[in-house]
Amino acid sequence: MENPFTPRLRSNIFFLLLLRAARSDLGVAPSWGNSSEGLTRPRFFADLLRIVCPSYKASNEKTLGQYLSQYLSGSRTTSPTYFPFSEPSFQEGADMRIQSLYSDALADMAQLCERYLDTANSFAMKMLTAGLVDLILADDSVDGDFNTGSRVLPRAELDGETAFNLPTFLLSVWHYIIMNKPDAKEGAETYQHWTKSAGGGNPRRITTSIGAERAKKIAVSTELPETGNPADTAENPDTAEYSETKGISEACSDTTGNVHNSTAGDACSDTAEEVYCAETGGAYAGPDGEPLNFKKEQHHQELIVKDGGRIYNQHAEKIINIEHVDVLNI
Repeated sequence: MENPFTPRLRSNIFFLLLLRAARSDLGVAPSWGNSSEGLTRPRFFADLLRIVCPSYKASNEKTLGQYLSQYLSGSRTTSPTYFPFSEPSFQEGADMRIQSLYSDALADMAQLCERYLDTANSFAMKMLTAGLVDLILADDSVDGDFNTGSRVLPRAELDGETAFNLPTFLLSVWHYIIMNKPDAKEGAETYQHWTKSAGGGNPRRITTSIGAERAKKIAVSTELPETGNPADTAENPDTAEYSETKGISEACSDTTGNVHNSTAGDACSDTAEEVYCAETGGAYAGPDGEPLNFKKEQHHQELIVKDGGRIYNQHAEKIINIEHVDVLNI
């Protein structure tokens, strides 16, 4: 009896579903089939890698184009130059960029969507999102949390989600694949089931309809969210110690001098230009989506005078009550 087919979420299949949702004028290779903007599959692939590794540069785009079909089929999946997914330095760099420069990576993913995908076709964007959700649910080897744009959900709970932000969700899935499922060989069977020969040496035609039913039930936005990563550490323990939206209000004083309730104790302080946090040491997005620079070893004592002379000493357990102050010298 033939074993049942189980689709796999791997980097080549992720790219395959992106190609299914791509613009109709996307060229196959740099030497022919270019659109008026010169958009090609190799450039699409290279820009996808640059989201997590800005320094990625294929030494020869034509060669990358020749290798790309082999990569999609799972027959050529490792190359430090063209397909560096299994390289520890690539994985570590990708993880560091998403953890510490999330807003930049998210903006790059949004730009990739706008440039290469048929974003004017709302159903195509729903098919892309729904196809990835169905694939994640079908692949029993996947065990992770995914950012839908408004919250972070474990794999099983994606089944009931109906609202997605496309760039956020794509970045979340792409990050998971790079860190956990980098071997495109494991997607070879899925590629064969989801494509068929087009003849004449052309790339195989994508035939899968995965996501078609779910696409009718979900809403997908393609615009960048107003804030950075909406996940918080309570929902996603795998993210950085302080999340993009909660890390400022709960862990640090802000740039206006207002001190919020802090669980970080004396680890944080503010200046007129930047917010420093001695515990995190990364750059994260604040409420306006702009990156905030966190640096280590910036540690200052702060005395805030408010409420009729009451002094709040952020580094002490005592609160000193002063009934009247003419001049306060510190």
